[in-house]
Amino acid sequence: MVTRVLASPPDLLPGRATIVGTDSFIRLFDKKSGEEHFRRLVTNVPEVGDLLVSSVGIGTHTGHETDEVDAEYRHAITRAIELGINIIDTVITIPGYVQQLHRIGLAMGTAECVRSVSFRSMRSERAVGWALAEAVARGMITRDQIVVCTKGGYLTFECDRPAYNLNPHQWIDNTYFRRGIIESWSDVVGDCHCIAPKFLKNQVERSRRNLGLETIDVYYIHNPEEQLNGVSRGEFNARMEAAFKALEEETAAGHITCYGVSTWKGFRVPPQDRQYLSLDDLVTIARSVGGADHHFRVAMVPFNLYMRETAEVANQWVEDEQKTIYAHGKKHFDLDSFLGAAKHYGIQVIASAVLGQGKLTGYVGEIIRDHNLPVQVLHCIADLGDGATDAQCAMQFARTTPGIITAMAGMRHHFHVDENAEVIKRIATYQYHPNLNIDPFSWSYGN
Repeated sequence: MVTRVLASPPDLLPGRATIVGTDSFIRLFDKKSGEEHFRRLVTNVPEVGDLLVSSVGIGTHTGHETDEVDAEYRHAITRAIELGINIIDTVITIPGYVQQLHRIGLAMGTAECVRSVSFRSMRSERAVGWALAEAVARGMITRDQIVVCTKGGYLTFECDRPAYNLNPHQWIDNTYFRRGIIESWSDVVGDCHCIAPKFLKNQVERSRRNLGLETIDVYYIHNPEEQLNGVSRGEFNARMEAAFKALEEETAAGHITCYGVSTWKGFRVPPQDRQYLSLDDLVTIARSVGGADHHFRVAMVPFNLYMRETAEVANQWVEDEQKTIYAHGKKHFDLDSFLGAAKHYGIQVIASAVLGQGKLTGYVGEIIRDHNLPVQVLHCIADLGDGATDAQCAMQFARTTPGIITAMAGMRHHFHVDENAEVIKRIATYQYHPNLNIDPFSWSYGN
């Protein structure tokens, strides 16, 4: 394996995704894509407008830290754009990466085993950046046609750190603590997770440089529920308030267009779970720091044929404004699913892990048989035809679920892009799933 450093693109591409640019992208695929393949993503940024994003997105976080994998991603991203995908998801570093390195360093006093931890550090962001820079340089796309999303929250351990012979703990101390980016280890939960304002701003800047972009379109706080493993809920809300304030400032500076949260457990678990996230709390915090026109606009949640909690489990308290009025101002809340709550609060949802990180392939038939999925789900999958692959069935299920604007799947190989993008040709109209707590007729992101 080749493990040379992948440099960032030399220059920052000016501009950002806009309604004008994304609309021009749609026009290239008017006759090539099925109805409602493109949906509306509201930004609350007047000069940007509402972005029009594809119902299928490409993710980039898996693979070894090698030139070969970088090249595969660059090829896959180019192919995805050619086939009508205009939303790309990446990440600055992967959960567990620095946590493992930190513990290895403390135990061994060396980073010799760093190479055995097979995560991609910042290389995925850089691969995305190079793919976009090359596509723009060739005239294949313009910057304003493509929506780029990334995440921060985990301590970053660069692929081009000064030396592999440093103790990882020492490297983190030199990089973040001695420079005042993180003030205390009390700001870090689980040896790896931090949402302190200075740290988040540092990560936004690193991601901009890695991606070679003047503006990141969507910036997520990565797994904020991680904080709840180490602090009280009151302290968590205070930290989220400071984090959202920092991201509102990054929005005002033009470094990001809007922000959100990318979660794994937080919106899937019951309210009594330690890592439970309340969407009502997060929206209240966003309003407190950004006003009614705040830029907390997006949430990424795992959703697939097997992991359906965000649609089926009523675990979110949602204020019923009408009942509050009748109660003379005393707030009244009802329980709803996460997707129902997201609709109520105007938060747009992107589904991650729609292929179960590859684990669904080969098992879709069993899931359909054993989990008693409703007939409408079977119909939306049957619409693909007898030759549809498991991956295509899983993609179609996710992107036709009411409340999901984009089904995001990791695609490192161009043949996976070709396979998954086949569903783009099919109608993507939201289906009514009786076991999903949502009325599809009240959703209209694509108009």
